[in-house]
Amino acid sequence: MSCKTGNCKESIFQNQKSIISTPQCQDDCPEEINCNGEIVSSDCVKINANLSCLEIFVNDSLTEALTSVNDKLCDIESGCKVKVSADDACCDYLYNKLTSDNQSISIEILTDEPSGCQKINIETSPSSIVWHDINMTSTFSVIPNYQRPQYSDPDALGRVWFRGSATLAPSAEILPGVPVTFATSNLGTSYRPQFIRTTFNGRVASTTSVNATQVPQILIYPTGLIQIKNSTTSKMDAKSIVCFDSFVIETN
Repeated sequence: MSCKTGNCKESIFQNQKSIISTPQCQDDCPEEINCNGEIVSSDCVKINANLSCLEIFVNDSLTEALTSVNDKLCDIESGCKVKVSADDACCDYLYNKLTSDNQSISIEILTDEPSGCQKINIETSPSSIVWHDINMTSTFSVIPNYQRPQYSDPDALGRVWFRGSATLAPSAEILPGVPVTFATSNLGTSYRPQFIRTTFNGRVASTTSVNATQVPQILIYPTGLIQIKNSTTSKMDAKSIVCFDSFVIETN
């Protein structure tokens, strides 16, 4: 601004209706604007600071600075609210970014009255487990008054749980080292492990002797095949028990 009269170095609080305390006179300002006028054009006032978050830089005019601040405020009000990551192409409110595909987590908005302030309430809701019977071959039998062998739907972590016990049928036996098919059909695709999973649980026994230190081996294959193997030196017959309790496999 080309100052015609007055002292441009004086505080503008005493001379101008402006928020800028010390005007910088620029050569490209109109001739009719001077330090004694009532209004200093915002185009004639330069910013002497770098404000990168607001995209305001040294020598930007006050008009440019105010425009940038206005744009940022509008972005806060109506633009992008929340992003999951820097690569997120969709902006939305926080509540809409939270999800629970298997409904094991409850997500709800709580509104305080009368303030109108809102909070997001997240709770883990116990989901009912769906169990399926394992249909056994004629080699095995359900034990009266005991939980029959079953397997669950995969949980949120892709795990399938097993429970229940079975014994050998009255006329059946498993010789040492011999694997025997346990179920009449293989587990479905969604219930199969990627690798062979095995555990030892139950007891190996015969009508003539019971050895509590020897247990049968349970094997589940990626094909869904379930086998019971007598990995001991004793014969298994009707007094033997196969127990699936606490056995769990990962499907992923």
